[in-house]
Amino acid sequence: MLFKIALKNLLGARLRTFLNVLVTAFSFFLILFMSAMYDGMLQHAKQVTMDTEIAGGAYWHSEYDPLDPLTFEDAHSVPPAAVQALVGEKKAFPVLVSQASIYPGGRIMPAIMKGILPGQNIVNMPTDALSGHEDIAIPVLIGKGMASDTKLEVGDAFTIRWLDADRTYDADEGTVVHIMDTENFKLDMGHIWIPLEKAQTMLAMEEEAT
Repeated sequence: MLFKIALKNLLGARLRTFLNVLVTAFSFFLILFMSAMYDGMLQHAKQVTMDTEIAGGAYWHSEYDPLDPLTFEDAHSVPPAAVQALVGEKKAFPVLVSQASIYPGGRIMPAIMKGILPGQNIVNMPTDALSGHEDIAIPVLIGKGMASDTKLEVGDAFTIRWLDADRTYDADEGTVVHIMDTENFKLDMGHIWIPLEKAQTMLAMEEEAT
């Protein structure tokens, strides 16, 4: 009896029933679509981070906070023996992080300077572009976003100033040797990448990493 009454009401309403069903179905579809898209974006961001930045994981110096550049000054030491063993087996690579100021086109800009092994193949970065530049004082790798902000192109030279371990400011000329196209903005925006040994020498932090 109740079913017959309900069916009669639905058929009697006609257009209103159709609109209610259509709006409800569209709402559920939109909710599922947005949820799936958001989850897909998170998974893609996670995959990009693993592919280009952390691979299977990262060991940080106890003083290091990637969100606080003021910690970079003290966040360096010789890696422990266990980590050095992984580096020797090419299962890990050291990175030395420091603050710097750059002067592209006479303008001053703050930057995060990172020294990385040119020969590493653990993360998807074109670090091999930093090899074979003995005639360049400081070969520099930057991202497309950084290149856009600084108006720098491959072959352009600019001044880099940094503070070494002895609290002494020094400066030299860096030259852009490659501009990488990466989906990971954390490797790009505000960053300059240089060979690890060059960074260790510049900062007076021989054999050290962050």
